[in-house]
Amino acid sequence: MSVRRIVQFPAMHAIAVASLLVCGPDVVRAQAAVAAAAESSDTQTVVVTANKRKQPAADVAGTVSVIQGSALEANGVADQEGAFKLTPGVQVNKGDPGRNVPAIRGIGTNANTLTLGFQQSTTGIYIEDVPMTDPFAFMNAADVAPFDLERMEVLRGPQGALYGSSSLGGAVRYLLAEPELQAQAFSVLASGSRVVGGGTDHAIYLMGNQPLAKGVAGVRVMAFDRVDAGWIKNLGTQAERANRSHTSGARLSGLAKPNRSLTISANVMHQRNQLDDTMAVAPDPRQLTASNPTASTRRSTLDFANVTIDAELGSHTLTSITGYWRKENDSHSDVTRLFDPAFRPSGIVLPAYVADEASNSDMVSQEIRLASSQQGPLRYLVGALISRTRFELDGPIRAVGAVDAGLGALFPNDVLGLQTGTARMSENALFFDGDFDLTPAWTVGLGGRAYSTKTNYNIAFLSNLPSNAPFRSPSLSEDGFTPKATLRHKFGAHQWYALVSQGYRFGGVNFRSQTPYKSDKLTNYETGVRLLPSKDLRVDATVFLLDWKNVQVTTLNGGFLDTSNVGAAKSKGLELSVGWRATPSFSVDLAAAFIDAKTTVAYDGPAGKVPSGSRLPGSARTQVTLAPSYSFAGPAGTSGRVSSVISQIGARNFDIAGSGSAPGYTTMDLRLSLARDAWELTLFANNATDQRGVVGALADAAYPYRDYFLVRPRTVGVSLRWDH
Repeated sequence: MSVRRIVQFPAMHAIAVASLLVCGPDVVRAQAAVAAAAESSDTQTVVVTANKRKQPAADVAGTVSVIQGSALEANGVADQEGAFKLTPGVQVNKGDPGRNVPAIRGIGTNANTLTLGFQQSTTGIYIEDVPMTDPFAFMNAADVAPFDLERMEVLRGPQGALYGSSSLGGAVRYLLAEPELQAQAFSVLASGSRVVGGGTDHAIYLMGNQPLAKGVAGVRVMAFDRVDAGWIKNLGTQAERANRSHTSGARLSGLAKPNRSLTISANVMHQRNQLDDTMAVAPDPRQLTASNPTASTRRSTLDFANVTIDAELGSHTLTSITGYWRKENDSHSDVTRLFDPAFRPSGIVLPAYVADEASNSDMVSQEIRLASSQQGPLRYLVGALISRTRFELDGPIRAVGAVDAGLGALFPNDVLGLQTGTARMSENALFFDGDFDLTPAWTVGLGGRAYSTKTNYNIAFLSNLPSNAPFRSPSLSEDGFTPKATLRHKFGAHQWYALVSQGYRFGGVNFRSQTPYKSDKLTNYETGVRLLPSKDLRVDATVFLLDWKNVQVTTLNGGFLDTSNVGAAKSKGLELSVGWRATPSFSVDLAAAFIDAKTTVAYDGPAGKVPSGSRLPGSARTQVTLAPSYSFAGPAGTSGRVSSVISQIGARNFDIAGSGSAPGYTTMDLRLSLARDAWELTLFANNATDQRGVVGALADAAYPYRDYFLVRPRTVGVSLRWDH
């Protein structure tokens, strides 16, 4: 369902319901993430670009979890849900495909796209340094297919200084694999599996790499097609495997190095998903059923392109990044459970209510930056960003059968109302980041971002009801500055760091009241250690305190939902990562996060007072992942590996008022691989104990029902890979 902010209160009749439609560090903990069950735990130099310049992980200011592309593939990761399971402290807050609302370190006031409304989400998503997070009205979480990725980087804590808006809790970066300029390469990965209560999944992934001029230019292409069989029965439509999902896409990458001082890279990506019915179960999260009179279908597409030019200018590098993306959604959402209780007391009983929505957004961005050499005591970067985003929304709310029931005067052509509108957003910024070695052991760092944001929109809810809301055209302009400061101390092979940083997100104007809600800011205080007791053991630990002021929260204003800056919250916690190679054949990785994220002031929410001390939605107090891996000599000259990922998620609330909660759960994924020459055969069982864990929910107190998004039931299958 994609209708924004459709809510109903017991005291409000059907007309009021309809009117709400448009209210609608210097150390890094560069974890060889738990995903490295497939990787060696030996100490090695990990190079990351979290600070927008290539640096050894130990020289990056911030806490970063790195998941190499090979580890994603070795663990059979297919989407964000699978990837975030490997990085405790990151909650996926699952929705329908592409509709996740990720939260890092517990930072978020909404755990579902419906309750998020027009607010910007609190976790930044980036592909190749291009910002992908919608500044207005959530469209798509940019859930990039993880096959043939170079790596994922999860930047914990606010990243406002370098990455801009939305990265309050942190940021997620997808780095695409570049073409190899020396040799051809080709890979095929095919898999089939069976899901409990459902049908047969199948997927195929292809990668081809071709040098065009050896050492000078090359291209790389990736394509995939994946069908996830449904496993939810819709009792209303009698569809047995209602939530079948089909995802496909392709990426084309080019790389040219015409001389030693110039590098040009470009990427084009298309990804699409077709969902036959919602992934939510209701009303019982223990049952794989839902009951809606019509199917909630969704078709979504994501198109992405970028060009990056790096020019070496003596001791400096000048970088230009031009980015473009377009997102499209076409959905038909059954909203009978929302409107029927509102209209039925008035004697209006209809077969179904359906919200049709066609929406799209596109963004163009240009970033220029100049980075100094990484040699010497002073290392720095300065840059500028310009981005422009456009959003369009159109679609009727249909009262099915209204004309036949003699209600055509109220619902002409079976239409309850039409939500329509456009929006324009812009962000301009100047930023800098630098490190200075005070001594060989002590390093200090400073950074910051001066920004200006602007939002204009023209939105209406048109109907024959008295609540008809004509076009409104509010706008909001803001500017600000987000600083960052770090201190690092090396002692032997170990390091200690301290960090202070800030993040922010877009503000806006409420549709009904025309009152603005300002950008909210978050300040992060953290300190941590990176310990290397031996070449086979590493221990990283971080403690943090996040102070969130003027939080954008949902309030009730004259019977309508508004966003107001009346909230405040704090999140404090501990993150721990341990990698141990016990023997040449056996390694184990442990990652854990302990988070206490709560409001610090009381305010009036849509369904009553939200007291101080309320837990922020979607955040578990504890999250632990254990990943053991054992390599062995297999039969017939094969090399074998058996591995597991055991993930424990604590209890969570999915509504800030505490009206919707879910217990904790533990899942276990098992994999057995045999490889010989260019071939690898893998047997796997995901969620082997068949847990019914709740990964996301629509559980807001303002809604008269609950939807639950579950971890996928036990899935057993086989995959075969060939690399050339």
